[in-house]
Amino acid sequence: MALPGIHPKFDFSDYSSDERKIIHRFASEWFITTSTRPLQLSEKSVYRAFLARPCEPISEMFNLEKEVIVVFSSYDDFEVRTIDAFDAVADRFTSLRIDTVCRILVSKDKKIVERVFETLKNDPELPVIIPFTYDELLVSRDKYIIQQRFRQQFFQRDLFAFESPLKRDTYFFGRMELINDIIARHKSNENSALFGLRRSGKTSIVFGLERASKINSQAFVSVDCQSPSVHKRRWYELLPYVVGQIIFKYQLKKTILNIELYSELNAADQFFTDIKTIYTELKRTPVVLAFDEIERISPGTGSSVHWAKGDDFISFWQAIRSAAQRHTGVFSYILIGTNPQCIETAFINGQDNPIFNAVPIGYIPGFDQDQTSEMVRKLGRYMGLNFADGVFLRLHDDFGGHPYLIRHVCSIMHKMVSTSRPTQIDKTVYEKAKQEFVSKYANYTEMILDVIVRDFPDEYILLQSLATEDTEMFNAFAEESSVSHLVGYGLIARGVNGYYFKIESVKEHLRKKSKYNSVVSTNAERITEIAARRVILEPTLRRLVLSVYSITFGQKAKTEAAQLIKGQALTRLEEKGFNQALQPNSIDLNFSDLAKLISGKWQLFKNLFSMKQLEFDFYMEAIRVVRTEEAHSGSITNAEFIQARIAFHRLEEDLRDAGFMMG
Repeated sequence: MALPGIHPKFDFSDYSSDERKIIHRFASEWFITTSTRPLQLSEKSVYRAFLARPCEPISEMFNLEKEVIVVFSSYDDFEVRTIDAFDAVADRFTSLRIDTVCRILVSKDKKIVERVFETLKNDPELPVIIPFTYDELLVSRDKYIIQQRFRQQFFQRDLFAFESPLKRDTYFFGRMELINDIIARHKSNENSALFGLRRSGKTSIVFGLERASKINSQAFVSVDCQSPSVHKRRWYELLPYVVGQIIFKYQLKKTILNIELYSELNAADQFFTDIKTIYTELKRTPVVLAFDEIERISPGTGSSVHWAKGDDFISFWQAIRSAAQRHTGVFSYILIGTNPQCIETAFINGQDNPIFNAVPIGYIPGFDQDQTSEMVRKLGRYMGLNFADGVFLRLHDDFGGHPYLIRHVCSIMHKMVSTSRPTQIDKTVYEKAKQEFVSKYANYTEMILDVIVRDFPDEYILLQSLATEDTEMFNAFAEESSVSHLVGYGLIARGVNGYYFKIESVKEHLRKKSKYNSVVSTNAERITEIAARRVILEPTLRRLVLSVYSITFGQKAKTEAAQLIKGQALTRLEEKGFNQALQPNSIDLNFSDLAKLISGKWQLFKNLFSMKQLEFDFYMEAIRVVRTEEAHSGSITNAEFIQARIAFHRLEEDLRDAGFMMG
């Protein structure tokens, strides 16, 4: 460990008299290692800087082992561009030498502390900046001023509380191996696909890929598919948009792109021509195209109709694949998103999917225990939080290495412990923080599960059954293909004796959330649940039919309905009239009649359901079967009950989303 002082080869010649005194002031607690030449950032802005290595107790207290950059700003008013001086200094030295989290700024601005605070609030990804005025270090007799200022800046700032994607390396953990693997694939002219749950760090990985591509001499352009500027375009308009993004980013000749040449007939060939020209202009540098939020321009999930239901996806990827195959090494692509169905689906609108199984599907893994420990320990020590080893294990097991969830639980611990730092975080603190997270932040877990609920509802039901230890139901349907996404997303894994949850907090959340997911073992319990759900579902379906038929057909609603039913139900409809027969508490039309009235006019109802008509018919029949068994034999088999549970869940969810069912 270095002792306070100044390296004998330190050159003072470029520093003012006051700055030399300040350097000596730091040398009473730090070891001053290296001088730098003045930094000329513009015609009117010149900064001076030096490097210093912290000594004990600061090095131990704030987890500082490497050299820290100290910048002098001799201007009376602080400007945000001053921050660029730190990067200019860092560029002169190897990254292994410089601490990336801590910076020191010495300014003549009397309000530098307040102004740095505002800067960090607006850009939370910036390193911790410790501000001082010249006068403080020249005049103050407080011998602890440096240490106290470090305490204020480090211990007050919550380094765990990041909501936005990470654009810099400063607080980026655990993904470099994944990024390097993808970059290696693209060096070999291979394409990639990467999917993950919401808040799993996809966009942060995109920024990481961009940084890594620059280091590896690859051009990199990200296409944000959730932007209306992307998904509102037709396929032949999106191709020149992609070309234009490359030209803009790398300041190439604007004459390369002639949008008028991109017609439906010529767009694919023109894209091939332009991408080859760009490759030449970039001095044979391959381009990596990253399509972020790919589901926004995919069949079924697209944000615009021509992507969701039309053939634009097919034409777009036919053009991309054709260009890539005609001239290998010019460009490659990465598909990034939450839903991999755009690759898994073999046929789209009766046509071959151009990228079906053409790209290996990768999933963003959760942190392993070492990565969890590294992130929490490093950020915690900067904030004066010393985590007990047992806490790292609990964090990893309870939150499955999901960095977003882990950060938020750690943020809660930061807020609840003493402001007197450093302080210990033990299991008692962790348990209290976990309970607060579970009770107050269930919406975070809901947000993460959103893609499963929305796009893979059958797998979601299986996830619920596993959470409630209904192994009979889970095992009845859990073939490898039917839980592939749950495994891929890192929610569950297969052990020696079956599947288990990798994120215990998700398991607890699902157990508390679902009213009808506990294990049911007796016929009486099955009948009770079916009856309870039926008396809510049937009136809801009556309200739905009454509303849709009345709005669509008006006075002719009864006539339209009469064409779909027969027997006693038709007689009662004729006698009571349409409105009376469809009242919520009416028994004039039975469950099968309601199914016929909806399925027979499916075009009117299809937008209210997330399922296809065949699925609707299947689920309604599954409920009719147990309804009949309940009413007549009084015996419901377990297989019938399991299928009915799935059917109830799917119908209830859709009716709830459509606003017809409450709760």
